[in-house]
Amino acid sequence: NVYNIDLSQIITIEKEQDDKKCIIKTATTKYDAPGSLNTILKSLDDRFIKCYRNLVINLEQIEKYIQKENKIVFKDGSNTTAISRNKKKEIINYVRGLR
Repeated sequence: NVYNIDLSQIITIEKEQDDKKCIIKTATTKYDAPGSLNTILKSLDDRFIKCYRNLVINLEQIEKYIQKENKIVFKDGSNTTAISRNKKKEIINYVRGLR
């Protein structure tokens, strides 16, 4: 199947472990996408960052970042703690409005 997904609606894109596909998650739906995470990331704009080896997030979908728990809470209520040390500062700067 081919889907036309509005980029602003994408919350996360996660690589399926031991599979050659990724899961694109919006607030209402999950879509299967063939290919590697890096290939998909190249076709996205700068609001998307790879915050962990198997996870890309949409910075515009972040509601808050809880530093003590190293947790991102998204606007739809979901959250993740899969944040690399290298990307932590970039996420904090975005949430503070510095990016």
